[in-house]
Amino acid sequence: MLELKDALLEVEGKPLFQRLSLMARDGQMTCITGTSGVGKTLLARVMVGLHPLDEGYVSIDGELITPLSAPVFRKMTAYLPQPVEPSDIEFEPDTSDLETVFGGFANQRSRNQNTESARRHSETVVSNPAFDLRPPVKRNISLVIADDPDVSQIEYLKSQAIQGRTVIVMSQRHEYIKTADQLITLEAI
Repeated sequence: MLELKDALLEVEGKPLFQRLSLMARDGQMTCITGTSGVGKTLLARVMVGLHPLDEGYVSIDGELITPLSAPVFRKMTAYLPQPVEPSDIEFEPDTSDLETVFGGFANQRSRNQNTESARRHSETVVSNPAFDLRPPVKRNISLVIADDPDVSQIEYLKSQAIQGRTVIVMSQRHEYIKTADQLITLEAI
């Protein structure tokens, strides 16, 4: 279970959200939605300990995520970041084992997109050494966070919730909104 309590996050001195509280439970898929620019991606980064809150806290199973504890929690987290366009990639990562690195998403993506596009998206995930993204079945994963995943990932993400994991999806897509067990809408302040 992931809990966010009385969260305040400011960007350039302006609150993006304030006094935000939510609970994402084990065995459920929570969809966090809202218009573009409302802070969904930044909130995903907060939840995995990559960006600090200005006030409030994030906890997993009652344990606070702090700068010291975040690396430990990331080992229990499968994180699919928001897709990045190939033109945004400025590095040449090692993509020798995409299935291991991509957290189980590589095979499903390549079925639904052309192989080159899936490979390029996988490269963006490979580049982030802060995450160990082997498939959840091979690790003790309790939390899955997907930022704006393709619609083709719905069944995979639901299966992760059915297996008892806490699944959080940041998306405006109608398919995720209607499929989620819990819906949370972020609104601009």
